[in-house]
Formats: sequence, structure tokens, C-alpha cells
Amino acid sequence: MVGMKLRKKFEKGIINKLKSYYIGSLFKKKVRANVLKGKEGADVMAVYQIVRIGESVLKEKAQEVGKITPNIHKLLDNMVETMYDANGVGLAAPQIGVPKRVVVIDTGDGLFELINPVITEKTGEELDQEGCLSIPNLVGDVRRAKKIVAQALNRNGELLEYEAEGLLARAFQHEIDHLNGILFVDVAENVYDKK
Repeated sequence: MVGMKLRKKFEKGIINKLKSYYIGSLFKKKVRANVLKGKEGADVMAVYQIVRIGESVLKEKAQEVGKITPNIHKLLDNMVETMYDANGVGLAAPQIGVPKRVVVIDTGDGLFELINPVITEKTGEELDQEGCLSIPNLVGDVRRAKKIVAQALNRNGELLEYEAEGLLARAFQHEIDHLNGILFVDVAENVYDKK
């Protein structure tokens, strides 16, 4: 019983500290503690509200990340948490109202955290259906490169090269489009109501 009271008091303290991280109304009201280690410095992640079509941040070109700081690490962690919470396969920082060139992707092949990503090569072409967390009621037929090569910094500041094809290549292209203010409905050949 005493242990339970201490844990609740600890959790309350963590939540109170998070109030300083609120970003206006974009910060979702629920805050989940993924890992509570029972001491100061526990890993606490937040689930952000996803910005919907019509918000200006989705049509703006995102800013490059100049220096990878603990705030960028926190942004990556929270983006991953938000993407998984929304059952998405990718999320770009502008989708949570942050105009930075940061992307997270997980199509089932593992997590990719990309800072300042750039597609350097495209091969082939295929038409397939896409959706978007920022446009939840629509899907569309979008023509994309079948294979891509991209470069990006990881969270440690290392420049890495990625080769992707199929769904992973599509996710890279879709999320990098977000960083350039392009939504799938802007490039879709056909758009449909989601069934």
C-alpha cells in the first residue's frame, strides 16, 4: 500500500514537470509514462495531437535541423510514440506542428529515425494507394518511385544512406513530401473516401 502511494506521488511529480513541455493546444492532453523506473530521470514520452489538413504548417517547407540536441532526441521519441499510438507507418514533424526536417518510419522492417532526409536516387515507378494520419478520411492513388536511395542523419548525428523499395520506399517519399509542404492529395491521381 505504501509502495503504491509512493508510485502515484512519483507519477504525479513527473506529470507536473511535463507541464513545462506543453506546446499550446498541439500537445495532447494525455501523457503516458512508458517507463517509470521509480527514480528521477525516468523516460517519459508524450503523444501529440496530429495536425489535420487545412493547418498552414502542413503546407510550409520545414526547416533543417542545425544541431542535434536533447530536444531533438525528445522530439524523435515523442514522434515515435505518437506514430505508434495512431497506428501509422510514418510521421513527419510538421504533422505534430513542428516545422523541422525530422521523420520517423516503421513499416514493419524496423524503426527509422531521419533528420534532414534527402532522396538522392529514384528508380522505377508504381501506382498504389496511400493514406495519411493528417487526412484520416481519404485515401488516394499516388504514383511513386519503386526504389529509392536516401541520406539522412540519425539521432547520433551520423550521415547514413538508406536503400528502400516497395512500401518502405513509398513511406520515405510520402514523409519527405511532408517536409516540403506536399500532401498526398496534392499528387494523387485519384482521391477516395476511406472505407
